[in-house]
Amino acid sequence: MTFPKEGTGYEIGGLSLIKGGPEPELGKKFIDWCFTTKAQDLFQKYNRLPVNPEATVAEGSVTLDQVNLIEYDHLWAGQNKDEMIKAWRDRIGK
Repeated sequence: MTFPKEGTGYEIGGLSLIKGGPEPELGKKFIDWCFTTKAQDLFQKYNRLPVNPEATVAEGSVTLDQVNLIEYDHLWAGQNKDEMIKAWRDRIGK
């Protein structure tokens, strides 16, 4: 996994407990497990960066704190979504 030295944006993977779902206590245990070192060490296999600083990253990869992030205004992007999609399509196509 590589990142531009100038910086990059990011995406946050979601994990949530569904209100009213079956077996909420097991769901909470699963969520807690997802942030353990053991679970996050599995990310090496899938080229993902763990958020647990004690987890091991894949050989040759960087840790999350080494990624240079760009400033990105999510609120502005949401408010200007249509214009951004049009600009993308005008430059790239479909």
